[in-house]
Amino acid sequence: MYSWYKLRKFYPAGFNPTEWWDRKYEGDGEQWSDPEEYRRQLFYPLLMEHLKPGKKYLDAGCGLGGWLAFLRARGMDVVGIESSRKAVEMVKKLDPSLPVQVGDVRKLAYPDESFDGYMAIGTWEYLEDGTEGAAREAKRVIKPGGMLFIEVPYANPFRRWTYLPLKTLEVALRTLLGQKAMFSNHIFRKGDIRVLLEGLGFEMVAVKAHDLPEENSHYGLWIDWPFFRGKRPYELNALGQVVKKFMNSLSPWMIATGMFVVARKK
Repeated sequence: MYSWYKLRKFYPAGFNPTEWWDRKYEGDGEQWSDPEEYRRQLFYPLLMEHLKPGKKYLDAGCGLGGWLAFLRARGMDVVGIESSRKAVEMVKKLDPSLPVQVGDVRKLAYPDESFDGYMAIGTWEYLEDGTEGAAREAKRVIKPGGMLFIEVPYANPFRRWTYLPLKTLEVALRTLLGQKAMFSNHIFRKGDIRVLLEGLGFEMVAVKAHDLPEENSHYGLWIDWPFFRGKRPYELNALGQVVKKFMNSLSPWMIATGMFVVARKK
């Protein structure tokens, strides 16, 4: 039994999630080729500790193929799948040599035990009713002893005490007024991921708190609380920076936006 949070939000009339993602991919394409974006990620050292040249990996939900291109440029054998046909078309325009195709992480078109490892960075949280299916498919295509790498949003203590109760109340009140909320994404606790993966036969190797690398930025605080926002995307104002420093002084998990999980298939 899993108990991760299903976040619902209110969107403008006529909102189409597929069209929104297509526009986002078009806007992100200009930043695709910057390798520093990937090297500066806080989980990068942990990822590279476990990736091995000569092994074959799947990037499940690769978006515009940024990680795919970055890792292949460093000698890793990685192939990618992405549910957005628009994103795959853009990847092919950016670099036709990249091995990427349209695919569903809940129903992978690969034989059993095809890969030495599987990574899903910012993918599983967007599957409204498919997180368990994605995890089972990951297990199926990974060889025994192979590695799993996932990054998902984290239901940190600050979110659980403040943002999530208020969001639940907002959804309830606006629903009473006749408004309709749509699924946005899941937010996970560490225990959720452990129960899910260990139940499928994985052993946990490492779990690391994940945030943006810039000192004055924070994705979670910026997204959740408009009054913490600075002038640029994800930049915190003075109040937000004080909150970030204080919370992080208590524990890196207090306001961690996400968590990076490394597990091994038994």
